[in-house]
Amino acid sequence: MGERLTTTGALSIASIVAVLAVACVKKDMPQERHLADCTTNHLRFLMVVRERPPYHLLLAMPRTAPFDSGGNLALTHWRPKFRGEAVLTGVSGKTLRLPLDSDEAESCNWLDRDHGIEAFILGSVPLREDEVYEVQITFSEAPPSGSSVWLAGMVREALTR
Repeated sequence: MGERLTTTGALSIASIVAVLAVACVKKDMPQERHLADCTTNHLRFLMVVRERPPYHLLLAMPRTAPFDSGGNLALTHWRPKFRGEAVLTGVSGKTLRLPLDSDEAESCNWLDRDHGIEAFILGSVPLREDEVYEVQITFSEAPPSGSSVWLAGMVREALTR
């Protein structure tokens, strides 16, 4: 009828609960997503925000810096030039304008490890998760050929050992 819980049984239950608790722990991890290639000076596309904040718009480009014959960067302060504006309009009607300026963009290594490309943070954007945005980007001074636009955000992932 009424079985007593033994010490071994209690430890087994505690072990199972501990394993389940660890399996349910989640953490926000950074993730970058390719949005569009810069094939012209005017880009227009739809973007669904699937990531979590904070959000950063990135401009990625191939490594086109001038190198010397030994493969070393010939100009230590070289950076590509680009200028323009990004306009993001959400389904809510809210419009965000982000000036694009190579002199103000911050270099980052976020795309280097996984994609092997150089990137610049164009700016932080106050987007809303699960909202659809129409994105229009116009360059008055185009970035190098082969450049692309990316969105950096966070995704929730289960912790694994």
